[in-house]
Amino acid sequence: MTSPAHLLRSARARVGALLGTTSASLSVAEQRFRRVFEDSPTPMALADLDMTVLDVNLALAKFLGREVADIVGENVAAFSEPEDILVQRGLHESLLAGEMAYYTIEKRYRLADGSQVLGEVTVSLVRDERGRPVSLQAQIRDISEQRRTAEALDRRARYSEAAAELGRIALVAADMRELAERLAEVVTERLGADTCQITEVDGVELHCLAVHGADIGRSLGERWTMR
Repeated sequence: MTSPAHLLRSARARVGALLGTTSASLSVAEQRFRRVFEDSPTPMALADLDMTVLDVNLALAKFLGREVADIVGENVAAFSEPEDILVQRGLHESLLAGEMAYYTIEKRYRLADGSQVLGEVTVSLVRDERGRPVSLQAQIRDISEQRRTAEALDRRARYSEAAAELGRIALVAADMRELAERLAEVVTERLGADTCQITEVDGVELHCLAVHGADIGRSLGERWTMR
């Protein structure tokens, strides 16, 4: 069985071959690229035209929660959700066909522990001295926290809108029945709940005033005793 270390050496040799260099004859510019690639805090990768990983920097290994040797030699699909890789393959074909200079896509990456991280990846072609595409270069930006912040702000905005609407409903509702029905509707639709049940407490009895959304086993007007 081929070891991960051997695969890593082999893949890096392919990178040198694709760039028309050997480890003994790297130009100053190529050495500078290697230092930027390896030391960059931005996750970066090189892959062949079939999207098999040839090399990654430590930032990308950390981003995926894996060792460099465990990533090199694998296809990008091994770390991607199936739905996302289908979209990426479509963009990849357009890139190879010369229809775009690069593409950027948001996609989910699978970490070593099975969890996910959201990244914005930009992919471009590396060309030889004749302008022919020989490999792919990718840079990834971790947008997981950005997405969580945006979702939290969106939830807060929806809660504020729902609270304001509930206040307006309370002022104009003709009776308790109408108030309960409108409340259940607003909570379900504005806050994204599957269902909402408005229940009145009457001594030891519960009285279902309104139900909106999925069936939760209670009917409008039903009464039952608390235990």
